[in-house]
Amino acid sequence: MRSSVFGAGLFFCGVFAVAGALAACASGADTDNEDSGSPTPNQQNQDNDSSADETGSGDEIPTSSYGDGGTGNGDEPPGNDDSGLDGGEEAAAVGPTCTAGQTCVDIAPAGWTGYVQLVLQNGDAGTACADPYAAPQAQLAGQTNPDGGPASCGACSCLPADSGVSCSIGLLTADLACIGGPGAPMTPVPQNACTKIDSLLGANGGTSGPTLTTGACVSVGGAVTTPPPPPSSTLATVCGSTADGGGAGDAAAAAVACASTQACAAVPASAAGSPSGSCIYQSGVQPCPTGVAFTAQYVVGGIDDGRGCGCSCGPPSCPTDWYVNAYASSDCSGAVALTLDAGSKCKGGGLSDNSYFYHPSRSGSLGSCEVDDAGPTGSVTIDAGTATTFCCIP
Repeated sequence: MRSSVFGAGLFFCGVFAVAGALAACASGADTDNEDSGSPTPNQQNQDNDSSADETGSGDEIPTSSYGDGGTGNGDEPPGNDDSGLDGGEEAAAVGPTCTAGQTCVDIAPAGWTGYVQLVLQNGDAGTACADPYAAPQAQLAGQTNPDGGPASCGACSCLPADSGVSCSIGLLTADLACIGGPGAPMTPVPQNACTKIDSLLGANGGTSGPTLTTGACVSVGGAVTTPPPPPSSTLATVCGSTADGGGAGDAAAAAVACASTQACAAVPASAAGSPSGSCIYQSGVQPCPTGVAFTAQYVVGGIDDGRGCGCSCGPPSCPTDWYVNAYASSDCSGAVALTLDAGSKCKGGGLSDNSYFYHPSRSGSLGSCEVDDAGPTGSVTIDAGTATTFCCIP
């Protein structure tokens, strides 16, 4: 009987122990932690999160100026979760967030430097640079848009060189009946020299030419008679930015997110006649890069005035009033047996042993030269050796 009472007591103690354990599990109590009094790591994180939410709006401050495709409140989950995007579309990659006084511009392509302001004016540009581009870049300044009227030139003419020209003719011999025609063999006879030709059937006046062998023409005149007017140009002042790293004003209110292909640049102050946006630049005369907004080209540097007068000549022509004397001797001595004038018909000489002397001109002409080109030449340009190309947002 005593053992039965004892067993019943143990049964009720077991029931109470199980019930207590279930109650503790239901309440989330951890008897070990309650005994030690120390919070778990999870409790520390929960406490820290609670403190952050209590001190602010719950928005986390980004640690980089470049966005992550979210709205910027710090509460979006990482990864590819697009539950917070309109229409379920993936967020596009974004670049920096510009502050007040800045704007999004295309990143300068490789080889180009940016960003600067280009101020164009005809007067003194010493005070042209203003905030936020208040730092003059003297080493890049110069002239642009050069222009100038043509030179005034004298008349151009061309004459053979002092030695004149040297010509020769072709002489058809051994054809007493003058039956030779085009393609008949010709013996060359140079000017001002005796040429012996053995004729089997006699000489005649079949000729070809004359043909130029040597000679040149020299230009006469065509020089600048009055200096060309002074070249005009526009003074270009280059201003460096002092605020690309941050603008003035309320940054939070003026923040603008840029695309991943863009950067932040200070907005230039308005300058009449100048590009409205910022510029990039590269040494030399360069075409503006494609695919970016910097489309307005300005070449800046020193003036190269290449204006002048041109006078050029074509090749000389042989005199047209030539003639040939034929002799019965072998050395052009003695009486003239036959004279062949330019354009004369065939003449039968009946000579068995002949020599010929070609005179290039009856009048002493040295020949003639054609004027190929004359008049003003050249232009006013920017010296390529000192040039810098600026490509600007118009």
